[in-house]
Amino acid sequence: MAVVRKILNRIFDVREGELLRTSLMFFYLFLVIASYITASAVRDSLFLKSLGTKQIPYAYLLIAIVVGLISPFYLRAASKASLNQLIRYTSLAAVLSLLVFCWVFILHFDTWWMLYVFYIWVSIFGAITTSQFWLLANHAFDPREAKRLFALIGAGGVLGGMLGGSFTNYGAQWFGTEWLLLWCGGFMVTSMLLAEGVWKEVTLKSNADSKPRRKLEPRTTGENIATLWKLIRSSRHLSLLTAILGITVIIDSFTDYQLKYISNHSIGSKDQLTAFFGTLSLYRGIFSFLFQIFLTSRILKGLGVGVSILFLPTSLLLSSLLMVFYPALWAVKFLKISDGSFRFSIHRSSIELLYLPIPLQVKDRVKGFIDIFIDRVGLAVGGLLLLLLTSVFALSIPQLSLFVCGMVLVWIFLSISIKQEYLNSFRLALEKKTIEPEALRVRITDSTTRDTLIRALQSLDERQVLYALRLLRDMNSTDWLPDIRPLIKHPSAKVRALSIECLGIHDDPEILAWVTDCLKDPDLEVRAEAIHYLSRPQASNSLEKITEFLHHGDYSIVGAAIHSILNHGVPCDGLIDQKFIEDALAQQGEARDAARIAAACALGLISPSSPLQGYLKILLQDPSTEVVRNAIRSAGRTLSPEALPLLIQRLADRRLRSEAREALLKYGAEIVGILSQNLNDVNQPTSVRANIPKLLSLLGRQEAADVLIQSIRQPDPFLTYRVIKALNRMRVNFLELSFKHEAIDSHILDDIRDYYQFRAMLRTMESSESGYSAALQLLHKTLRERMDQGLERVFRLLGLRYPPKDIYSAYNGIRSQKSHLRASAVEFLDNLLRPDQKQLLFPILEQSSLDSFIGKGDPRLGVLLKSRSAYLHDLIVGKDPWLRTLGIYVAGSLKLSVLAGSVQESLDAADMSVRETARWSWDRLNDFEGARA
Repeated sequence: MAVVRKILNRIFDVREGELLRTSLMFFYLFLVIASYITASAVRDSLFLKSLGTKQIPYAYLLIAIVVGLISPFYLRAASKASLNQLIRYTSLAAVLSLLVFCWVFILHFDTWWMLYVFYIWVSIFGAITTSQFWLLANHAFDPREAKRLFALIGAGGVLGGMLGGSFTNYGAQWFGTEWLLLWCGGFMVTSMLLAEGVWKEVTLKSNADSKPRRKLEPRTTGENIATLWKLIRSSRHLSLLTAILGITVIIDSFTDYQLKYISNHSIGSKDQLTAFFGTLSLYRGIFSFLFQIFLTSRILKGLGVGVSILFLPTSLLLSSLLMVFYPALWAVKFLKISDGSFRFSIHRSSIELLYLPIPLQVKDRVKGFIDIFIDRVGLAVGGLLLLLLTSVFALSIPQLSLFVCGMVLVWIFLSISIKQEYLNSFRLALEKKTIEPEALRVRITDSTTRDTLIRALQSLDERQVLYALRLLRDMNSTDWLPDIRPLIKHPSAKVRALSIECLGIHDDPEILAWVTDCLKDPDLEVRAEAIHYLSRPQASNSLEKITEFLHHGDYSIVGAAIHSILNHGVPCDGLIDQKFIEDALAQQGEARDAARIAAACALGLISPSSPLQGYLKILLQDPSTEVVRNAIRSAGRTLSPEALPLLIQRLADRRLRSEAREALLKYGAEIVGILSQNLNDVNQPTSVRANIPKLLSLLGRQEAADVLIQSIRQPDPFLTYRVIKALNRMRVNFLELSFKHEAIDSHILDDIRDYYQFRAMLRTMESSESGYSAALQLLHKTLRERMDQGLERVFRLLGLRYPPKDIYSAYNGIRSQKSHLRASAVEFLDNLLRPDQKQLLFPILEQSSLDSFIGKGDPRLGVLLKSRSAYLHDLIVGKDPWLRTLGIYVAGSLKLSVLAGSVQESLDAADMSVRETARWSWDRLNDFEGARA
C-alpha cells in the first residue's frame, strides 16, 4: 500500500490523507458514467425497435419540456436537504426506477408511453447524477486539492464511459438488452456506498480540522431570465459564445437522429443494436481519451484557441459531406466517433478558454444559465426542426446532412468571429485584472493567451506588468522565460523581484551576471530573490553559497539572505547560532539597524525551545520600527511564549498592529485565555484592549466567542461597542459557532433599560431652568449620542440572536427618514422578536409613546424618575469616564454645592480627565461657598 501511495504521489501528486477520498471519488464517477452509458444504449435500442426514428424529435421536445417543469422542484428539494441526503435519496430512487423498468421490459409491458417515460428518465438521470457527483467533489476537496486531483478523478469518468461501452457490447449478447438495466442498478448501489464513504471521510476530516471551515450559503438560482439575456446581449463575446453553444446542441440532435435512423435500419436485432451503441461509446471514449492526452495540449499551445475551436465543426462538416454521398452505417459511425472524440477533448477545453476573459461576477451569473437554459432551448429547437424537415418536408438522410452542412458553416463563421472578440475581451480583462490566476493553473493555456500576456509585459503600467507576470508564472509552459530577461532591470522593484523569481532554474550566463548585480539593489525583496537564484537548491554548491551570504560583511546582504530562506523555506539547520546573533546585536553606527533586522529575521528560523529566543524580547522593544516589525514576524513563526505579552502590547501601535495581529493569530486557540485577561484588565491601556476583540473574532473559535460574550459589558462604551462588533463579525463569518442566547438576551434588555434611563435623565435636564447653559448643552448632546449608540448596540445584539441580514435591514429602515420604511421595519420586527423584547423596544421605535411609557414607571425598566441633582450624582459616581467628567463639569459650572461630596470623592479618580475636572469643579464650589458665606 505504501508503494502504491508513493507512486500516486509522484505521478498524480496525491498526498497523505487524500488517497482514500480520491479513490472513492474516482470509482464513484467511474460507476455513474458506466451506468449512464449502459442505460442510454438500452434506451435507444428499445425505443428505436418499438417506435422507430420518427418519434425521436418528439422525445427531444418532451425532454426539454419535462426538464423545464421538474427543475424548480428539484432545486427546491436540493435547497432543503443536505447534500448527502440528496445524493442518497436520488440514487435510491434511480436504483428503484431501474429495477421497475427492468421488470416492465422483461415482462414485455413496454407500451409506447412507457418507452417515452424511459427515454426521458435516462436523460434526466444522467444529468442529475453527474451534477451531484461534482457537487460532492467540490465539497470533499478544497480548491488547492481540487486543482491537483480533479484531472485524475475526471479520468474515472472517461474510463467509466469506456467500460460502459464495452460492457454493453458484450452484455447485450450475453444477458439480453433488458437485463442490462439490472446491472445498471448494481452499479448505482455500489456508487451509493462509495458516496457514503466519501461523506464519512469528509465528516471525519472536518471534525479533525483545528479551525472549522465556514459553511457556504446556497447560491442564488432565481435571477431573472430577462436580466441575464440583457447581460449576454450587452457583450458581443458572450453573444457569440451563446450562439455557438446553442447551434452545437441543435446540430448534435441532428447527428444523433441520423445515427439512430441508419443504425435502426441497418441492424435487425434489438440486442445487436444495443451492442452496437455500446461499441460506439467504447471507441468514442478511447479516441477522446487519446486525443485529450496526446494532442489537445500541443494544439492549444501551438495553434491557439482560434484554431482549436474549429476542430469540431470542421470534422462535422467533412463527415456530414460524406453522409450526403454515402449515407451508410460506416459513415455515420465515422461521424459520431469523430464528433465525440473532439467534443469531449479539444472542444471542451477551447470553450472553457473562451470563458477565461469574462469577469468572475459575470461568469458566475451567466455560465449556469447558458449551460442549462441554452441546452434545453437548443434541444427543443432541434426537435422542432427535425419534425418540420422529416414529417412536413420529408427530407432524406442525405438531405438532412446537407442541411447540417449549412448549419456547420454558420457555426464556423461564428467561431472565426469569436476569435477577435476573445482577444479584445482578453486585453480588456488584462487591463482591468479580472482574470483569475487559478483559471490558468487548472486549464491548458493556448498560444493566443500566452502571446497576449507577453505583449502586456511591455506596458508602462507597473500593476499590469506584475499581473501578466503572475499569470505567466502559473502557466504550464516555460517557453516565455526568455521574454522576461529585460525585466530584471525594470524601474519597478516589484517587477525586478518577480522576474528573478519567475526565472527559477533557467540557467544562462548572461542572466547570472544580471542577477549578481541585483545583490546591490536597494530593495530587500530584489536582493532576496537574487540570493535565492544564486544559491538555488539545484546548484551543487547551494549550501556553501547560502552560508557565504549569511556571513557576508554587508548586513544588507545578510538580511536579504535570511529573507530569502524565509520566503522559500530553504533548510538552514546549524547556520544560525549564538555568535551570529551576538555579532549582529553588537553592531553600531550605520550598520546597527540592518544588523538587528537580520538578527530579528534569523530568530524566526530557529526552534521555539532554543535559548536564543530570549533575544527576541530584546528586539521586540527596540526603538527601530523595522527591527520590531521583523521581530514580530519571527515571533509568529516560532510561536515563542516569552514574546506573547509584548506582541499583545504592540496591538496599540498603529504602525505594527497588522503584523502583531497576524503573529498572534498563528498561536491559535491557546491564547484565548491570555487575551481574555488582557481585555478585561482595567489597568491595560484602552488602545490595547480595544484591538483584542477583533483578534478574538478572527480566531473563529467557540472559546473566543464565549469570551467575547462574557466581556460585552465594559465600563467604557467604546470597548463594549468593539466587543459587540467583533461578535457580529463572527456571527456572519463563522456560521457553525453557537451563541448563548440567554446571555445575549440579558444584554439586550440591559441596553434597552439604559436607553430609557438616559431618556428620563435627558427629559429632566431639559426641563431645568438652567437648561441653556453651555455645560448642560454639552451634557444633552452627549446623552443623545449615548442613546443613539445604545440603540445601535441593541440591534447589533439582536443580530447575534436573529438572522443578521434581517436585523441589518430592519435597523436601516428604523434609521430612515421615510415614514413608510420605518413602519415596515417595525412591522417586520413585530413578527420576528420575542414578546418581552417587543414590549420594551417598540416604545423607543415609536417615539410618540416613549415619554408616556417612561412615566408609567414600568418595573421591568428599572427607571426611577429623579431630580437633576440626583441624576448628576449618578453620573459622577458612575463608571463611564466621559459621563463622570461631564457630570462633575456641570456641577461646577452650575455651582451645585449639594454635589460637593461627590465631586470631592472624584479628586482621587484613576482617570486623569475625571481627576482634573474634579479639581476645577471643587475650586469653583469652594469659591462659591466662600463668597456666599
